[in-house]
Amino acid sequence: MINLNSSRIVHIGMLSDIQQWISNNPSRDTKLSTIEIQTQSDTGGAEVLAGPGGLVSTPLEPPGPVSLYLWYTDPIYRAGTIQIRRQILRETLLTIGARVDKECKGHKFCRPRIHEQLASQQSTHVSPTQDTHDLDNALCFLFDIQKLVIDEANKKLLFYPENLQTWSSSKPIWMCGLGSRCVYHLSGERLMSRSLLSWIQEREHEGFKFKWPVADGKLDDLKQRAETLRVQITLDKPKKDDYCALVGRAETIQHILKEFSNGPTS
Repeated sequence: MINLNSSRIVHIGMLSDIQQWISNNPSRDTKLSTIEIQTQSDTGGAEVLAGPGGLVSTPLEPPGPVSLYLWYTDPIYRAGTIQIRRQILRETLLTIGARVDKECKGHKFCRPRIHEQLASQQSTHVSPTQDTHDLDNALCFLFDIQKLVIDEANKKLLFYPENLQTWSSSKPIWMCGLGSRCVYHLSGERLMSRSLLSWIQEREHEGFKFKWPVADGKLDDLKQRAETLRVQITLDKPKKDDYCALVGRAETIQHILKEFSNGPTS
């Protein structure tokens, strides 16, 4: 009788062998120097695949938010063949699905949409959806990370969690393309930290669109907060919404400056 699950058994056996080799390797803690992805230019020289704002772009295969998580956290995944990666990805999707049902319950998450977006990540024949908003939010919640998604084609930035005033220097910032098609990072695979605010503002000046947090409160309170922050509106007849936007942006900038000023130099 043919064992229909023989392929899965082989893959699991391969993973077990690899994990055993790693645990027995006396040089397992040795770090390799960073290799940046390069492509051949028309002039014959090597060029680093560049993203916006001087970022390095590394293609991610398979693509998707869960693959991005594994790229950052699982050395076997990063070093593995596409077959090994797909096997690890399938097993991780099951684990995350169970955690979504258990840990996202009672929070403001749409679990059916999260599961739908999780399911799309395991297709090897069809490219996964680029709309992974619910899954991105859930992964940031489950793994205590922060994510900056760059939609280079439409010149948009997406933040997870969405409110930048909740971002913390104690959590890593992972950057990627829309739908996690590629990983963006600084040279040497350094993560964004102290340069976060200047990088965001430079993209804004280049025409990238994103949402600054909007402040709440009564009009008099908003005016007082604007005065304390030393910001003012140049409109002749500003409305409350104008003050909400002004104060929200100023308080966010103040938060990022304070929170990330003592972080790594990147």
